[in-house]
Amino acid sequence: MTFERVAAFADDLPAGAAGDASDLPTLEQRIVAAVAYRDMFQFAPDAAEITRYLPHLQSSEANVHAALAGGRLVPEILVTDGQYYALKGREAFFALRRERREISRTLRAKAVRTAARIASLPFVQMIALTGSLAAENPDPDADLDVIIVTDAGRLWRVNAVTSTLRFIDQHLGPRHFCPNVMRSKAALEFENHRLYTAQEMAMMVPLFGYDTYLEIFDRNPWVHTYLPNCEPFEAPADLVASPLAPGSRDLLEAVFDSAAGQQLERIWYDRRVRQHRDPDHRFHRYTPFTPEAQGLYVDMGEAIEGALNSRLAQVGLPPLP
Repeated sequence: MTFERVAAFADDLPAGAAGDASDLPTLEQRIVAAVAYRDMFQFAPDAAEITRYLPHLQSSEANVHAALAGGRLVPEILVTDGQYYALKGREAFFALRRERREISRTLRAKAVRTAARIASLPFVQMIALTGSLAAENPDPDADLDVIIVTDAGRLWRVNAVTSTLRFIDQHLGPRHFCPNVMRSKAALEFENHRLYTAQEMAMMVPLFGYDTYLEIFDRNPWVHTYLPNCEPFEAPADLVASPLAPGSRDLLEAVFDSAAGQQLERIWYDRRVRQHRDPDHRFHRYTPFTPEAQGLYVDMGEAIEGALNSRLAQVGLPPLP
């Protein structure tokens, strides 16, 4: 999901569509908030997804089902086709959800092949899908957004290689490969604690390095402040990538651990810091870049949370804490 796509859709609900949720019980209000968050992405979640991404409230899926089935939540505020849920006036999302689910099956198979190539690079410890493909909500030309975790002290030489691969992909390939978050195992604690960051972490789909994926959840307990029901996904049997040539990876690690590789680490880190401090850089509001972590883009989270609170105001709910 690009920033432009979210910004273009962060508009008001259809005239007359928004009901008044102000006097609903707390659970039902949080259900509306979970659905409203995905409304900005033109996505209709099912009850299990609503439960997983229920903000600031611990609840069981059975209780969520009961709230959706009784009372006036449906159809006064939400609508359903029997499987998926959307804000009233967004019924078109049901067909769109099924269409994008089919697209995601093709793109996820491609993502596994791409992850296998990345896993063949030296020092890579984890690869996970993020963004629209992780949410099963991609356009046909969606990017393959991934988070990559490396060995400690080797992040920036891996970043140099993946940046080169992305340059080749952008100019000679399908222009889909996008390693938009990179960190080392020394920086698994994510900064910028907010609902947007918690949502992105909760959506991650591990492709390689499942133990490191679990470690990220262990090192970021703050996520449960925003999404109390979120737990790591089970290792997906159909989405497991393996290095294409483990022997070659060992050789590459020896090469990149040389004095020249260590110098590349320092040079590339300095270069990337200068790039993102440039006021003319298209994305210049980042959390700090460090020797162990690529900075996180700030504006996206602020825009999405602002649009969410606008959605909630339209149905009579206060902003989320």
